Amino acid sequence: MPPNTPVARPHIPLAEVDLNDIDGFADGGGFAQFDTLRAEAPVSFHAEPTLPGFPEGDGHWAITTFDDVWHVSRHPQ
Repeated sequence: MPPNTPVARPHIPLAEVDLNDIDGFADGGGFAQFDTLRAEAPVSFHAEPTLPGFPEGDGHWAITTFDDVWHVSRHPQ
């Protein structure tokens, strides 16, 4: 494949997006998840995973488009 050739990624349905699944990034699936988030839910909240021996976290927001990242970085409230 020539350099800079876009790689076709599989579509991940929004209901299956799991940014806490580390293994999902190993095969490039994490990038496909971000494609889905950018198209269908550009600002989305994700709960923390439950991990034995660790306190429950607050979760995190995924901001996936340039314009939204630009806005949030200048208006953190």
